[in-house]
Amino acid sequence: MNKEILAKVDATNAVHDEAKKADTLCGKVKPKMDELREYVDELENLVDDELWPMPKFWEMLFIS
Repeated sequence: MNKEILAKVDATNAVHDEAKKADTLCGKVKPKMDELREYVDELENLVDDELWPMPKFWEMLFIS
């Protein structure tokens, strides 16, 4: 899935009209990122905190 997202971002970078680029990112890239996010959120709940080296998403919400 990561390769698919990167390919869509690369294709979008070739667009020189910023409004079209924004529409493409919103319509094609963001949905794939949201899908990936679902998997990561589930993994954060399954993996023990000692084995997860990065802050979990919900923890980052409260970092000031």
